[in-house]
Amino acid sequence: MSVAVVRDLRAHQRLDGPGQIAAFEQDLLAEFVLARSSAGITDATIRADVAAVEELREWFGRPLWEMTPQHIDTFFGRHLRQAMPGTKVRKAAGFAVYFEFLELRHKPDIHAATGFVVESPLDEMNRPRGGTHGQLRIPPTPREVTQLFTGWQHGLESARKYAPAVRNYTAFRLVSLIGPRVSELCLLRMGDLRWELGRFGKVLLRGKGSNGRGKKERLVPLINGSRELLDWWVHGPRWEFDDRINDPMAPLFPSERRRADGSSGFATTDTLRDGLAEAVAAHLPAQTGRLSPHLLRHFAASDLYRNGMDVLAIQEILGHAWLNTTMIYVRQNPHRRRLGRCRPAGREPFREPTMKWNLRLAAAQRDIWKASQLQAMLADAGLVISAGKMSHLWSSQPVTIRLEDLQIICTVLGCTPNDLLVLEDLPLPAPRPAEAAPLRAVAGETPIQRRHTGRSKPPV
Repeated sequence: MSVAVVRDLRAHQRLDGPGQIAAFEQDLLAEFVLARSSAGITDATIRADVAAVEELREWFGRPLWEMTPQHIDTFFGRHLRQAMPGTKVRKAAGFAVYFEFLELRHKPDIHAATGFVVESPLDEMNRPRGGTHGQLRIPPTPREVTQLFTGWQHGLESARKYAPAVRNYTAFRLVSLIGPRVSELCLLRMGDLRWELGRFGKVLLRGKGSNGRGKKERLVPLINGSRELLDWWVHGPRWEFDDRINDPMAPLFPSERRRADGSSGFATTDTLRDGLAEAVAAHLPAQTGRLSPHLLRHFAASDLYRNGMDVLAIQEILGHAWLNTTMIYVRQNPHRRRLGRCRPAGREPFREPTMKWNLRLAAAQRDIWKASQLQAMLADAGLVISAGKMSHLWSSQPVTIRLEDLQIICTVLGCTPNDLLVLEDLPLPAPRPAEAAPLRAVAGETPIQRRHTGRSKPPV
């Protein structure tokens, strides 16, 4: 047996000059995007991976196939040292996928064209860890939130720039009250304030969309003192930016930068986030680097639940598609025994009501008179309950009930949770002071907002 000389018949082209290298890199990135798209990856994920790869390439200054583990050490250890752990993990995941793509499809071509053997510079020693998925987001306590906003409020008059300082205060006080996202705050317009809707008025929020359907809109009631806060903001500090208060398209939270016509644009999310970070460092140093707008949103959900709001109502306010997501936001107070009621700021507290389990009456209204009859219907719907437990549900007041079980019971009876859980002994609320009500529109017109002279402290 003799040994024959084997020659690779594939045509390999050496890359000569920066122009050919740049074109080759662009072709690789375009092929990477197409491959990820064919695998069913969403456009948002692909854009995030490409942005991370482009950031790494710009920082490195050379083709990425020349990168070694030591370069990645420097990138994450110095360049992104101050970045959040979740940010590092997401970028590292994008790098890993891109280098895997290079190794699987173009390792021989890159070696023949450049002389470099491409290998992923990420290994078990330098791969970032500590992503946000495994971490429990614990919102600040009510005492910490009070400390933050009390100190922030006292510092407004001495702020170097009063208008931006009071804007940031109002925006994040609103987050702590009814939980809008910071991105939703930056999209708010004057016309989104619907003072005339409902008992407290409502605000139109444009939340996160999915699958290219655009922003999802929802109307959120101005409860928990948020109406008083926005009424004070619109009639007072908002005029510090421009006089477009009665323009429905004007931003509710404007930027201090003026357009060519003298009007103010929309404040950016980075601007608001920086304002919160400065306030936390000054007035709540124990939470520096930890308290984010999203954690204030968690606090709002927990606070609403602590004050007696139904979880389903909180889901509507936060704009969640799934109730399980809302349950992650809500942290139950272990000392809470009975449900209270959400009330606007400045109102006398309500007496704690009692909760009545109304299953028997709800069933009777639908011609179901026996516990065994309802038990069989629930079993057909997939909820199997023992005779003893069914008797307890039928004739007694349960201490707890699973949300999944409650949903099936409501489906079988064709009712809502409010039909089964009834609050009793609620006093009539105190009448709203006439002087506290903002000007209302007539026949659907936009209210005319007038400026209050002088500077005053926020109501909440």
